[in-house]
Amino acid sequence: MTKTMLFNADGHRIDPPTKHPANTPAQNTYQSKLEKVAPNAFCNDYYLVGKCNRKNCERTHDVDLSPQEVAIHRYKARTSVCPRGPIECFDYDCYLSHHCLKDPRCTRGPGCKFTNTEWGNLHLDTSEKLTPTLRWTEGVDFPDRLA
Repeated sequence: MTKTMLFNADGHRIDPPTKHPANTPAQNTYQSKLEKVAPNAFCNDYYLVGKCNRKNCERTHDVDLSPQEVAIHRYKARTSVCPRGPIECFDYDCYLSHHCLKDPRCTRGPGCKFTNTEWGNLHLDTSEKLTPTLRWTEGVDFPDRLA
């Protein structure tokens, strides 16, 4: 599968849309499995990228997660701000967020963790800011101009 990254006219990375996973039995099985490994957690690289290259990774790698449970784990990861921010992250496998999941209609106000970050306010609060103008494709030296 070809990996891509999208950027808006301001050069901010745009994450693909995601929805909160439906309330299915997988929510309960995921939570049960997570509680069994506590205080540890599932390794994001292992479960979301497919491999963990960290030596001595302390996260859990040996619990089988169903595709529905992986979707729940992916959503949970997307609730965290990427430490490289919206302009510096060029990792095609990045599973964290570069702007608020609720964009363009976040109603959390100042309590939203995407409001006061080291990169400022990471809300893309208009459709224009969520419109991609560049698409980088893995293995290609130059981006495609979309707009």
